[in-house]
Amino acid sequence: MKHVLSFINIFLISLSLSAASVEGWDKTRWGMSVDEVKELYAGSGIRESDRNQQVLVIESIRLNGRDYSVTFNFKTGMLAGVSIIMKEAMAYDYNEAVSSLSKKYGKTANSDQMTTVWLFPKTVITCKYSDYVGKGMLIITYSSQQEFFQ
Repeated sequence: MKHVLSFINIFLISLSLSAASVEGWDKTRWGMSVDEVKELYAGSGIRESDRNQQVLVIESIRLNGRDYSVTFNFKTGMLAGVSIIMKEAMAYDYNEAVSSLSKKYGKTANSDQMTTVWLFPKTVITCKYSDYVGKGMLIITYSSQQEFFQ
């Protein structure tokens, strides 16, 4: 019986450690500078989107066989959020994204009519589908917990 309880405790601790490790999106980490993010995605077409160097954009990137755009948002020069956007999406794209994110990140914190949220100690992930006059859009947002709750 002690061995079973030990195994369960180790399993639960490993789950919490993996959840704690979500500290950004892809190769980025919260607090990175504009130049660090530019260097990570050099050759991808990354560019500044505003004069204050608070937004970087990759207009077209292929992820999981689909085309997305990626926006990196900075606050006082430090990475605070990333939005991955699929234009011309359909409801099934949302369902596929939620399934994929759930496999990667586990149980959701909240799910409500085409919006699903995962919460971690340093990151909030939101997957949302919107449909306006037949034009769907899928938006997956990774936000620093510090930024999200301010």
